[in-house]
Amino acid sequence: MQLGTGICLQERYFLMEVLGIGGTSTVFLAMDERIQRKRAVKAIRKAKFSGQRLWEKESLLLKRLHHRNIAEIFDILEDEEFIYFVMEYVEGYTLRELMSTGHRFSQKKVVDLGVQICEVLSYLHGQKAPILYGDLKPENLMLEKTGRIVLIDFGASRFLDKPDRVCWGTERYAAPEQKEDWESGDARSDLYSLGIILYEMYYGKNFSGTFSDKPISDLEKIIEKCIRRIPKERYQSAQAVKRELKCSGKGNSYKMKIFCFGTVCSLSIGLLVLSRIFSQQAEILFREGYERYMTAGRRGMETEERVGAFLKAIDLNPWKPDGYAALLEEYRQDGFSQEEYKTFLELLGKESGQGISYEECLAQSEEAYGRLSYELGLACYFEWEGYGNKQYAFPWLEQAGKCEKITGEERQMSMCLASIAAYHGRIKMQEGELTHPEQELIRRYWKDLQKMLDIPRSAELERLVCKEVAGQILQYLAVFQECGIEGQELKNCLEEIRTKDGELETVIREGEGLLELMDVAEEKT
Repeated sequence: MQLGTGICLQERYFLMEVLGIGGTSTVFLAMDERIQRKRAVKAIRKAKFSGQRLWEKESLLLKRLHHRNIAEIFDILEDEEFIYFVMEYVEGYTLRELMSTGHRFSQKKVVDLGVQICEVLSYLHGQKAPILYGDLKPENLMLEKTGRIVLIDFGASRFLDKPDRVCWGTERYAAPEQKEDWESGDARSDLYSLGIILYEMYYGKNFSGTFSDKPISDLEKIIEKCIRRIPKERYQSAQAVKRELKCSGKGNSYKMKIFCFGTVCSLSIGLLVLSRIFSQQAEILFREGYERYMTAGRRGMETEERVGAFLKAIDLNPWKPDGYAALLEEYRQDGFSQEEYKTFLELLGKESGQGISYEECLAQSEEAYGRLSYELGLACYFEWEGYGNKQYAFPWLEQAGKCEKITGEERQMSMCLASIAAYHGRIKMQEGELTHPEQELIRRYWKDLQKMLDIPRSAELERLVCKEVAGQILQYLAVFQECGIEGQELKNCLEEIRTKDGELETVIREGEGLLELMDVAEEKT
C-alpha cells in the first residue's frame, strides 16, 4: 500500500497531514472518524526492524502506561508493510523546536518543566518491572500551550530486569555508563539526561562537558549534581530531584527565615507610614524616568546611544510595550542581525523585580504581547541577516496568530506565514528525490504561498511578500512542477506579482523564461 495523506486506515483513521518524517517512521495527523477526534498516527515500516521486532517492545511498554505526561496510545494496527500506533495528538512543540528558535526559559519555567519530567520518570522507574526511558532528549518532550510536558517515543526504553543488547540513547544526552556498557544503565542514567536538558534550558547553550563556573544558585547546584559522571554521586531517584527543584530558591535556612520575619515585623509599622508619604512621589519619578529614557532614545544621534536608552527604559518598566517596540524598530533599521535577535531574547528572559521574566511581564497584556510577537515574527521571517530565518520566525508568528487583540489582517498574515515557516525543516525541496508524503506537503506549501498574496497588508509588507513568493517560484520551479503544479499556474502567479510590484520585473522575467525553457524541453521529450 502506498502510504500517504488521504488514506483511511481500517475505515476509521483518516490521514490528513504529515507531522514529521524520521529515519524509521512517519507521523501523521489523523481524524478518528468514529468519534471525530484528532489523533497522531505513527507509521513504522516493518522492514526497518527486521529481526529485532522493536515495535513490539514499544507497544508492550505503551499499552501498560497511563500518566498525564505520557502520550496515551489508543490503538495498534498492522498490515503487511507497516505497524501503526494510534496515539494522543499532542498540540504543541518539542523542546528541541523551541530551543532551536533561540527561545529562552525563565528559571521558574525550567523548574516547572523539570518537576513534570521528574514526575513521569518517577512513574516509569516505580513500575513493578521498572522502566528505564533510555533516550531522554528535547526531541522526545512535547510542550503544550497549557504548560503540560508530554513524553513521546518509547523506542529506546527497556525493562531494567530484562537488559538487551540493543544500542540505545543519544550521544549528547546519554549518561557515561550508557556509552560504556549497555547493560549498566539504571534510573540514574535518565537523571543524567534530565540534567543535560535542564542545563540547556537554563543556560541557553549546549553542555560542554564541565561547568565553567562554580554553581551558585539552587537550580545550578541541582543541575550539577544530576550530571556527575559517577552514578552514585548523582541523585538516586527522580523523587529526590523533584523535591530539590520544588525547594529551589525558597531560602537557605529556617533561621534565616525567622531572622527576616522578625526584621520585617520590626520595620513594617514605620514603612507603612513612610510608604504613604513617598508612594505618590515615587510613582511620578518612576513615570518621568521612563519617559526621559524613551525621549533620549528617540533623539539619540548614534545607534548605540539610542539602543542603550531604550534598554534602560525597559529595565525601568518591563510591562510597558513602547520600549520593546522602539528597540525592535531600531534593530530593524539596517536589517535584523543574529546578534540583535540574541540580545532581544536575553532581554525578554531577564528577571524582573517580581520574580518573573520580562516576557511574562509583557504577556500580562494580550494586545501588547501579540503586537510584539507579530513584529518580531516579521523581522525574523523577512529581515534576519538580510535573507530571513523562517525557523526563528515560526513561534512568534504562531503566537501572534492566536492573539485576538491585533487586527484581523495581522492575524491572518501571522497564521499564513507561520504555516509556511512550519514547512521548513519538514520537507526537502530537491527535485527527483521526493516521496509521496513530501510531494503532498509541497503542494500544500504552494497553496499557502498563493494565499499569502491575497491577504490585505501595508505597502511595505506588500513588497516583502511579493519578493518572497517570486523568489520561491524562481528557486523551486522544477520541484513545484514535479509535484503536479502546472506551469500556467506558476505563470499566473508571477503575473499577479507583476501587477502588485513592478520593481520585481527582473525576477519575474527570469522565472517566466525558465518556465518557457522547461515547456520547450517537455515538448521535445
